[in-house]
Amino acid sequence: MLISTEAVAIVGILSTLASGLITALFSYLQNRASKKSDERKHRQELILKTALDSYKQYCEITKASGQTGTLLPVEDFIFIMMKASEIIDNGKINISEVEQKLAEVTQLKDIMWKHHQDWKADFKRINRT
Repeated sequence: MLISTEAVAIVGILSTLASGLITALFSYLQNRASKKSDERKHRQELILKTALDSYKQYCEITKASGQTGTLLPVEDFIFIMMKASEIIDNGKINISEVEQKLAEVTQLKDIMWKHHQDWKADFKRINRT
């Protein structure tokens, strides 16, 4: 049984097309993953920069007002900015949800404040002994 030259040509063309499509698909998936990674990295850099700017402003306002005591750690500002970014990135926020989303951020602040108060109390207790 001999295979005709037309059949060989068609098989060659089909295999070339298939390999081209497979290569294009993998290239597309690689590009998409790389773009997603770049977007995630940019988002993290933006969150960190915004949180640090907010922290610097907080320090300046605290210093200018003459308040004494301890400053909140910079990590608090990073966590709060991450939560705010998560809310904004959702993209499905509407007016009726704004109060609920702000309450989530406030709840996060309250949890962190309680943690710091507990830590300060433990620190004082340990240093008295």
